[in-house]
Amino acid sequence: MGLLPLTYRRPAYVDKDNISLSDEPSTGQNTLSNSPTKDSEAGPEKTEPSRRPVNSGGIAGIPSALSFDIIIEGGTCPPCTVRDFMNYLIYVERSAENLQFFLWHRDYMKRFEQVETWDLALAPEWTPAMEEETIQKIQKEQAEKARKKPNCKIGDVTVEIFKGTDFEKGSTPVLSSPRGRSTSDLPEGTRTGSNNPFGTPPDTPRGYHQETFSSECIGSSMATTYRTQASDAFATAGIKPPFTIQPFRKEIDRVIATYIMDDAPRQLNLSDKEQKAVLQALAHTTHPSAFRIIITPIESALRRQAHPNFIRWSICNGNPARVFFARGLGRAAATVPWRPSAGCWVSPR
Repeated sequence: MGLLPLTYRRPAYVDKDNISLSDEPSTGQNTLSNSPTKDSEAGPEKTEPSRRPVNSGGIAGIPSALSFDIIIEGGTCPPCTVRDFMNYLIYVERSAENLQFFLWHRDYMKRFEQVETWDLALAPEWTPAMEEETIQKIQKEQAEKARKKPNCKIGDVTVEIFKGTDFEKGSTPVLSSPRGRSTSDLPEGTRTGSNNPFGTPPDTPRGYHQETFSSECIGSSMATTYRTQASDAFATAGIKPPFTIQPFRKEIDRVIATYIMDDAPRQLNLSDKEQKAVLQALAHTTHPSAFRIIITPIESALRRQAHPNFIRWSICNGNPARVFFARGLGRAAATVPWRPSAGCWVSPR
């Protein structure tokens, strides 16, 4: 990375509620801050932000050797590795779900491009035109719903308040693990909330042995649980369930149950419009382009808010006073004579 100049200043702290997206037009409050939002009042007249990812290289105070891309690619050393980045988001920011989903999506894109099977034809690309059409449809439905809201009855308001809670009429409790077992009894690869922050469920269960009968039963039971949760998410959004023979469909079900649906263990902070749009895309295809509407703002939030704050926190001892003292001490130690045999300083004559 080289030596930092005496005039070096750490990156300024970026507030989670006021992320500066210089490459995007001003669109109001960012929907990927830590406080969950639902844009149910959004209408068709709202403009959409740019879908281009934002680069953090132009932020003052971030050395080029510690750029976001270099850290993600593993080209840095402690304390600025991707694992240090993850630990910072877990224990300092306490919002690591964006980075966890971003790393999974990068790996999913690589695996999807490398696979060569006949069923890839069942997962076509989700084009920008299809995405725009879906967004316009959702905005129209939300606008109509907002206009009808003042005329609703008191009973309808009560039902809306308790929707999605334990007090919802006809709701049934969902077990957190199959067969009533605690998650601590499950194999490591089947635990959604395991201690490994990089442990997004892979495309196939590799974290445990499948030779035994019990492991196979647990794996199938977990797959049924994820499928049921994903089906509930589609039903809540008013979307028809997808084809189950599409490639990577089981993995997509696990991702929906882990990141996208309401009350998920690592729920992303998505607006109501973004959640419905990505579910609509995933009901149509398992192609990585189905996540386009959420992966771009997630990457922008990582580059413009999480990454600068991580660099600021990691090199907090690189302020001008300490840099000046360290260089002065080094020059003094190099100029003052030292006698190794006696182990003492020699005063110059």
